[in-house]
Amino acid sequence: MQGTIAEAASVPARSGDDACRPAQYHNQVAAGGTGASGPVWADAKENISVAKLSVEIITGERLVYQQDDVDMVVAPGSEGTLGILPSHAALISLLSEGELRVTKGGTEESLVVFGGFIEVLDDRVAILADSAERAGEIDLARAAEARKDAEAALRNREDVVDLEEVSQALRRAAIRERIGERRGRS
Repeated sequence: MQGTIAEAASVPARSGDDACRPAQYHNQVAAGGTGASGPVWADAKENISVAKLSVEIITGERLVYQQDDVDMVVAPGSEGTLGILPSHAALISLLSEGELRVTKGGTEESLVVFGGFIEVLDDRVAILADSAERAGEIDLARAAEARKDAEAALRNREDVVDLEEVSQALRRAAIRERIGERRGRS
């Protein structure tokens, strides 16, 4: 909605039943419509559509996830968890390692991501991940083995060439194992 601050201040405050009406109704009233008793409300009810997200999760190797009509995305941002709903402001952010959840029609799907970028623009969420996999693709036995190997390497520090690399491998294995186990219980 464009205009000056003075114009915005002249829009009546929402209260009572008015507060529950869609923003489209309030925008039409502010533009000179007549309100609930006039034709503006009838027009707004006919034009209401529920916005949804279009989501793509891509790695350098493959398209991991692609879905339209998504209700919400929760991603592990580098500065904390990001919750993305339809009509979210444009955004570009770094991703950290962790669980990425996609909610569509009351069902939630979990994925594991390890770094990358997230871009939100016009109800489109594009995730370019360094590494990603769906929870259903996680091999729990392999994840447990990777965790045990990393723990053993940390116990024998004199044999470890790159301590940060081993610590990162342990974090990745623990995340994959946690999300894979949760998927198995649901």
